[in-house]
Amino acid sequence: MTYIIAEIGINHDGSQSVAKTLIESASKAGANAVKFQYRNLKKSYESSAKQLGDVMLKAEIDKNFLSPEIIFDLSIFAKKLNLDVGISFFTELDFNDFKD
Repeated sequence: MTYIIAEIGINHDGSQSVAKTLIESASKAGANAVKFQYRNLKKSYESSAKQLGDVMLKAEIDKNFLSPEIIFDLSIFAKKLNLDVGISFFTELDFNDFKD
């Protein structure tokens, strides 16, 4: 049996509503799961980047950031659509990132 994982990645442009649309589309297309990406903004890229490529990469990471709270909410949304949920960690999750 084929198991299809829809990569949510950074194609949501940092928008929770776009991410929900992508999740719904994955469900309608027959995916079995969705996968998010997480980067801790404090640790994912040095703010003292020296080269143009570094500055551009940092800007792209900042633009597409989804907080742990939003990823958690999106995971609940996906599970309600009977999708499994995964996440790729590009940096460790800092539980201090969660709001009180």
